Amino acid sequence: QHALLLKDLKKLDESEEELNGLLEGGKFKAQTDRIMVELGEIYYDKGNNEKAVQTFKEIDSTYKNTQASGMASFMLGKIYERKFGVYDSAYKYYTKTASSLAPYQTKIDASTNVKNIDKYFTIKKTIDGYEKGFLYLTNPTRYMQDSIDYDLAYKEYMDEVTLKVDSMAAQA
Repeated sequence: QHALLLKDLKKLDESEEELNGLLEGGKFKAQTDRIMVELGEIYYDKGNNEKAVQTFKEIDSTYKNTQASGMASFMLGKIYERKFGVYDSAYKYYTKTASSLAPYQTKIDASTNVKNIDKYFTIKKTIDGYEKGFLYLTNPTRYMQDSIDYDLAYKEYMDEVTLKVDSMAAQA
């Protein structure tokens, strides 16, 4: 509790030192997963995202089907979303959290984040379609070249399918 109090007081280095001491001492072996979650959060708060990711992934894989694993998944989603901008990974971890043994509020927050990222993907897909349409409107030769490239690729694909079907028919 003292280490958590230090963390709340923003004395992150002291809290980290004390939590590492608890891990090394072995006396709190049954609480290792919780201690590691706290350490991961300290790394995150200190801006050491790589070390935080490493710690949370270790928790997620070592302590499966525990509350700590759910918390680690949530934090991984948060890091991938907010620090790295990798929304597909964030989506994966938030989805995992929503069906985990994480605390109720964390699961609610994860579900909300999943919905928000879903909206982001939908909007991004729409914008990408508009951008491509605009590109074709402003550059008709690009449209013609893409159409020709698509037609050639499609014919090549169909030739491969025909070869496979013919070879399967010959084997039968």
